[in-house]
Amino acid sequence: IEGNNVNHYVHTFTDDTVNGKPVYYYVNANGVTVSGNVGFVGIVNSRNVYADVSISENYQGVLIINSSDVFVEGDIYNCYHGVYIRWSDNATFSGEVYKDDSDYKGGNGIHIVDSNASVIDATISQTSGSGYGVRVEDSSVTIRDTSIPGDFSRSIWLSDSYNCLIENVTVEKDVIYLSE
Repeated sequence: IEGNNVNHYVHTFTDDTVNGKPVYYYVNANGVTVSGNVGFVGIVNSRNVYADVSISENYQGVLIINSSDVFVEGDIYNCYHGVYIRWSDNATFSGEVYKDDSDYKGGNGIHIVDSNASVIDATISQTSGSGYGVRVEDSSVTIRDTSIPGDFSRSIWLSDSYNCLIENVTVEKDVIYLSE
């Protein structure tokens, strides 16, 4: 799911699955908890959301749009884009994003745009390919206690971002790219 404004993300999904696993798509939700082996999680215009999930083999794993106070933990395996966060405040990911299938190489482990977000105690890796481990655009982020072993074009890519804190982060490739 992609778009240039919040309205492009406002949809209703009912009884849908990805690879036989349920799709959870929340719009205007408050105080929601989702857990388990799921096909996809979308969080739009929502707040106070907690997700502890395992997601595999999808284009996107977790989508967070225009939301606040969202905490996602878990394992995201073979998704072209593991976690996508846009126009959100206080969104945090903790867990593992891993790609080892050529169908899912490239893309971003975690992509943060126009947001205040954190990646804490995470591992973002892929066996080979391109794309970015953590891609940050026009955002303020904290990346802490995180490992990015893997064959990415850029382990961390910061573009037009501000007040970023990168602490106790290990990358396999020595590629941290800063762009104005």
